[in-house]
Amino acid sequence: GAETMAMRVARVALAGTGALAVAAASQLDNDSPVVGKIYSSAVKPMLMLLDPETAHRVAVKAASLKILPAQKREDDPVLRTTLWGRTVRNPIGLAAGFDKDAEAIDGLFRVGFGLVEVGSITPLPQPGNPKPRVFRLPEDDAVINRYGFNSSGHEAAENRLAKRATRVPAVGSETKLLGINLGKNKTSTDPTNDYCAGVSR
Repeated sequence: GAETMAMRVARVALAGTGALAVAAASQLDNDSPVVGKIYSSAVKPMLMLLDPETAHRVAVKAASLKILPAQKREDDPVLRTTLWGRTVRNPIGLAAGFDKDAEAIDGLFRVGFGLVEVGSITPLPQPGNPKPRVFRLPEDDAVINRYGFNSSGHEAAENRLAKRATRVPAVGSETKLLGINLGKNKTSTDPTNDYCAGVSR
């Protein structure tokens, strides 16, 4: 009907506006107040039109393409932190669960994280739980995550990490710390071996 068509047109228009807004924001320092305005007025409304899992995938893709707003100023030296003999620029890290398959590491570091953890990565690819499996709680500014360890597996992640290693040089004594979270396959009969297989790679 007419209303359905109008809604579709509105969705397309809003998605286009959101895409342009992301592209524009990618050129700004993520500390800029303009970034917050662009996010609240264009990007967030666009993402809220999508189901939560698709919105998550869009965010990962944006990070992998490095079109998220970047941190363009140096962190205050007081934030430098030493972990396991490595100095990182700040102690703010992104835990596993966002970039499940090691697709967007450098885009996430570019945002300003001092530490990024990818995964959980399972030995063999597995689909995770049936959809829908992510649910928004708008009144709490939260989501419920019931993904169930969906993963592209060790081999796919290892290939991405190996390609990254050939193009990302070490930067002096100050590093960005990358963590890899390992998981077990749902159908595994030997969970210990699943974790050992990940460590051995």
